Amino acid sequence: MNYVAKELREYWEARDPIEMYRRWLTNIAKIDEAAIMEIDDEGARRIEAAVEYAEHLTFPKPGTVTERLFATSPHDPRPEDRKDNFEPIETPAIPALTAARERVSGEHF
Repeated sequence: MNYVAKELREYWEARDPIEMYRRWLTNIAKIDEAAIMEIDDEGARRIEAAVEYAEHLTFPKPGTVTERLFATSPHDPRPEDRKDNFEPIETPAIPALTAARERVSGEHF
Protein backbone atom coordinates (compact mmCIF):
# COMPACT_ATOMS: atom_id res chain seq x y z
CA MET A 1 0.00 0.00 0.00
CA ASN A 2 2.98 2.31 -0.38
CA TYR A 3 1.43 3.80 -3.51
CA VAL A 4 -1.45 5.27 -1.44
CA ALA A 5 -0.72 8.37 0.60
CA LYS A 6 -0.97 7.83 4.36
CA GLU A 7 -3.63 10.54 4.74
CA LEU A 8 -5.80 9.00 2.03
CA ARG A 9 -5.46 5.52 3.52
CA GLU A 10 -6.42 6.82 6.99
CA TYR A 11 -9.39 8.66 5.47
CA TRP A 12 -10.77 5.46 3.93
CA GLU A 13 -9.87 3.26 6.91
CA ALA A 14 -12.05 5.51 9.07
CA ARG A 15 -14.89 4.76 6.65
CA ASP A 16 -14.45 0.98 6.72
CA PRO A 17 -18.05 -0.32 6.75
CA ILE A 18 -17.27 -3.03 9.31
CA GLU A 19 -15.66 -0.55 11.69
CA MET A 20 -18.45 1.96 11.11
CA TYR A 21 -21.03 -0.71 11.96
CA ARG A 22 -19.07 -1.71 15.06
CA ARG A 23 -19.07 1.93 16.21
CA TRP A 24 -22.78 2.16 15.50
CA LEU A 25 -23.45 -0.99 17.54
CA THR A 26 -21.53 0.31 20.53
CA ASN A 27 -22.42 4.02 20.39
CA ILE A 28 -25.98 4.09 19.03
CA ALA A 29 -27.40 0.62 19.67
CA LYS A 30 -25.57 0.47 23.04
CA ILE A 31 -24.46 -3.13 22.56
CA ASP A 32 -21.74 -4.16 24.94
CA GLU A 33 -18.28 -4.58 23.39
CA ALA A 34 -18.03 -8.00 25.06
CA ALA A 35 -21.15 -9.16 23.18
CA ILE A 36 -19.65 -7.98 19.89
CA MET A 37 -16.40 -9.80 20.67
CA GLU A 38 -18.39 -12.95 21.43
CA ILE A 39 -20.07 -12.71 18.01
CA ASP A 40 -16.65 -12.16 16.37
CA ASP A 41 -15.23 -15.19 18.20
CA GLU A 42 -18.18 -17.37 17.16
CA GLY A 43 -17.72 -16.29 13.54
CA ALA A 44 -14.01 -17.08 13.70
CA ARG A 45 -14.76 -20.52 15.19
CA ARG A 46 -17.24 -21.28 12.40
CA ILE A 47 -14.76 -20.21 9.75
CA GLU A 48 -12.01 -22.35 11.28
CA ALA A 49 -14.37 -25.35 11.43
CA ALA A 50 -15.32 -24.85 7.77
CA VAL A 51 -11.67 -24.58 6.72
CA GLU A 52 -10.75 -27.69 8.68
CA TYR A 53 -13.67 -29.59 7.13
CA ALA A 54 -12.69 -28.48 3.62
CA GLU A 55 -9.03 -29.37 4.14
CA HIS A 56 -9.96 -32.92 5.17
CA LEU A 57 -12.12 -33.60 2.12
CA THR A 58 -10.67 -35.88 -0.53
CA PHE A 59 -9.77 -34.33 -3.85
CA PRO A 60 -12.25 -34.97 -6.66
CA LYS A 61 -11.36 -37.28 -9.49
CA PRO A 62 -9.88 -35.23 -12.35
CA GLY A 63 -12.60 -36.33 -14.75
CA THR A 64 -15.35 -34.93 -12.51
CA VAL A 65 -14.01 -31.48 -11.62
CA THR A 66 -16.25 -29.73 -14.15
CA GLU A 67 -19.42 -31.48 -12.97
CA ARG A 68 -21.81 -29.19 -11.12
CA LEU A 69 -19.54 -26.25 -11.90
CA PHE A 70 -22.40 -24.17 -13.29
CA ALA A 71 -26.05 -24.19 -12.34
CA THR A 72 -28.28 -25.72 -14.94
CA SER A 73 -30.52 -23.48 -16.97
CA PRO A 74 -33.70 -24.19 -18.90
CA HIS A 75 -31.90 -22.57 -21.86
CA ASP A 76 -29.04 -25.10 -21.86
CA PRO A 77 -28.86 -27.15 -25.05
CA ARG A 78 -29.81 -30.78 -24.75
CA PRO A 79 -26.86 -33.21 -24.92
CA GLU A 80 -28.00 -34.44 -28.33
CA ASP A 81 -28.11 -30.85 -29.65
CA ARG A 82 -24.63 -29.86 -28.45
CA LYS A 83 -22.84 -31.43 -31.42
CA ASP A 84 -24.68 -29.08 -33.82
CA ASN A 85 -24.27 -25.99 -31.67
CA PHE A 86 -22.38 -23.99 -34.30
CA GLU A 87 -24.02 -20.96 -35.85
CA PRO A 88 -22.21 -18.98 -38.56
CA ILE A 89 -21.54 -15.36 -37.70
CA GLU A 90 -23.07 -13.10 -40.31
CA THR A 91 -21.85 -9.79 -38.87
CA PRO A 92 -18.94 -10.41 -36.49
CA ALA A 93 -18.13 -7.69 -33.98
CA ILE A 94 -14.38 -8.36 -34.11
CA PRO A 95 -12.56 -6.09 -36.61
CA ALA A 96 -10.01 -8.77 -37.53
CA LEU A 97 -12.80 -10.98 -38.81
CA THR A 98 -14.16 -8.26 -41.04
CA ALA A 99 -10.90 -6.71 -42.25
CA ALA A 100 -10.75 -8.87 -45.38
CA ARG A 101 -14.38 -8.21 -46.27
CA GLU A 102 -15.44 -5.54 -48.64
CA ARG A 103 -16.74 -2.57 -46.63
CA VAL A 104 -20.33 -1.56 -47.06
CA SER A 105 -21.42 2.00 -46.38
CA GLY A 106 -22.94 2.34 -42.91
CA GLU A 107 -21.08 -0.56 -41.31
CA HIS A 108 -18.94 0.08 -38.27
CA PHE A 109 -15.97 -2.01 -39.40
